[in-house]
Amino acid sequence: MRHHGHRQSVVILDNLDRVQETLLPGNVYADERLFLGQATSLLGVQCHVIYTIRLALVHAQAPNLGARYGQVPLIIPMIPVRQADGTSHEAGMARLREIIGRRLRAAGTDFDGAFDALSTVDRLCDASGGAILRDLMTLVQSACAEGLAAHGGLPLTAMDTAAAMRNLGAQRRMVAADHTAVLEQVSRTHRLDGVPLDIRHALLRQHLVYVYFFGSDYWYDLCPLLRQ
Repeated sequence: MRHHGHRQSVVILDNLDRVQETLLPGNVYADERLFLGQATSLLGVQCHVIYTIRLALVHAQAPNLGARYGQVPLIIPMIPVRQADGTSHEAGMARLREIIGRRLRAAGTDFDGAFDALSTVDRLCDASGGAILRDLMTLVQSACAEGLAAHGGLPLTAMDTAAAMRNLGAQRRMVAADHTAVLEQVSRTHRLDGVPLDIRHALLRQHLVYVYFFGSDYWYDLCPLLRQ
């Protein structure tokens, strides 16, 4: 690095938030053993390192992670699509449209060529919840598959997006069936107060509930696909 004129380097170990949630002997998850049990080794790398970890692990082990690494984990804010009161979050929606637009330009097309109306784009953005961008891309890919099967391809229609949302929503609702009462509470109060810790972690881990930050405030909301 110094040979090329660089004084410092930063290594980003991405996708560690996707480590399989395997419960190991001792009732600990694999990433808990990695980031807590192997903290000394991870800190021994002789450069700046950024590790990505599950949000549920942060909520469960933030004090321990802070003690071992010398600082509390940095939580990257989600892109909200709605305010806590249910009204549209225009800045968040605009950012998600921008992300889709960039993908379309890379593919050699634009909104007019790929969608029948901007309202169809907004339905996909809203359904993604803005929490996990790969979920937005999965919705777009699923809508493309529906469009290809229904009418041979682009532009995608409201019916294509509705079918994609139904299919992915059905998968989430199967997982959510065991937590109906708690999910109704979150939908109503936007809080997780009083929810047992293991259930709270399960809701976040299974992407049934998202946490949004705005300044110093935060709120919880359901994955929008559960509302479809």
